[in-house]
Amino acid sequence: MRNTPDARPEVSQDDPGHHWVRGLRSEADAPEEPVCSAETIASAVAQVGADPVQWAVELGARIADRTIRRLPEFGGGRASVTTLRLGTEQVAIYMVRSLDAGHMVHTPDSAETNSMIHDYVHRRVPMDRIWAGMRYGHAWLTEEFMAACRTLVDRDQRAEELESVSQILFEQVITYAAELGELYRVENDAWISSAEFARDDAIRSILEGEEIDENALSQTLRYPLSQFHVALVLKVAAGHESASADLHAAASELLQSLGTTTALVVGDSASEVRAWGGSDHTISADDAIPGKAIPGVDIAIGFGGRGANGFRRATEEAVRTADIAGKLRYRPPSVVTYAQVSLVGLLLENSDQAADFADRELGKLAEKSPHVGNLRETVLAYFECRHSPRAAGERLFVAKNTVIYRIKRAEELIGRSLDERPAETWAALLIAKSLYDCEPEAPKQ
Repeated sequence: MRNTPDARPEVSQDDPGHHWVRGLRSEADAPEEPVCSAETIASAVAQVGADPVQWAVELGARIADRTIRRLPEFGGGRASVTTLRLGTEQVAIYMVRSLDAGHMVHTPDSAETNSMIHDYVHRRVPMDRIWAGMRYGHAWLTEEFMAACRTLVDRDQRAEELESVSQILFEQVITYAAELGELYRVENDAWISSAEFARDDAIRSILEGEEIDENALSQTLRYPLSQFHVALVLKVAAGHESASADLHAAASELLQSLGTTTALVVGDSASEVRAWGGSDHTISADDAIPGKAIPGVDIAIGFGGRGANGFRRATEEAVRTADIAGKLRYRPPSVVTYAQVSLVGLLLENSDQAADFADRELGKLAEKSPHVGNLRETVLAYFECRHSPRAAGERLFVAKNTVIYRIKRAEELIGRSLDERPAETWAALLIAKSLYDCEPEAPKQ
């Protein structure tokens, strides 16, 4: 949403509202895109103008971020963050509108609220944690609105306006909490009587290692647990959020290409799904070739075994693979197996210690600059190509002599021959590639 300075409605002299909110302005370098519906944004802009609405959108994003740091169960992926922001952004926008009007305008858009509650119920976020999030959010909203009031309101009117902020925000949050509680009750009652709940509960019991009847759960899931299992985690890739992607179809297609004969797919088809495929024969990581990539989708694959234990092991491996791949500074392949990232995952178990190790091992070669990053990338390729400058050059699309020069320069920076501590140097280079916030220089044309 773009700010339009002239989009501020007129205020009549006898209007009882607190119109200082129309002076709210975002200070962000890049405007945050709203997650609320276009209708919600448009109606707010019509009342108070574009700038205060943009301020509220960005306040909602900040509060969502703070909530996730305090209550991690609200995070877990782009879709989960968007769900949380629906609530924090709604309240911030309607608080601006209510202050402007001098009374509570109305509660947020019911379709958006229903979508949010549906997500929380199906992810088993309990209502008491939602209320805990609202208590934190109420405190942070109060801080922000009062700070803005102190900046925008004259001293002689400030006490009265601060009292209005406190009163209207309290009324807004209490009303919203009551609405959410009732919607949660209705959604939860409907869900626990559904086949979807039975399926999700069956999957949960397997993953938590409970004593189960495999035959009974196979019937509930309509998926035979006796087979060999492959697990997938599929997410819309960064930068492709606006593209339409049917992840259910993508998961089924990939499982079939891997040689599975049965499939179980759960999750939001448009953002993230988990899937399992069963086969009468063992499927290995060698079957997960790059040719199975799906444009705009990141895929993590786990390979398990037979029965409930194999199902659980495949799931844990796929989830762990997705988690490691998501933390890397560099862009991993779009189809990733645990074998490809397991070593990096072990090295990064304690990222602070890993960074300290890399700094000590690499010396000046640990410098966080594109030029030195280029040298590190060359040394990694040199190690992985069995110390062949020619093969490393072919991989990096540079001449053999360029590789030789870079290796010599890297040894000067590290202060020793690369042959002296090859295992430690290689591990340090992997850590640096995974953690350092810089990209190697683009090869010269």
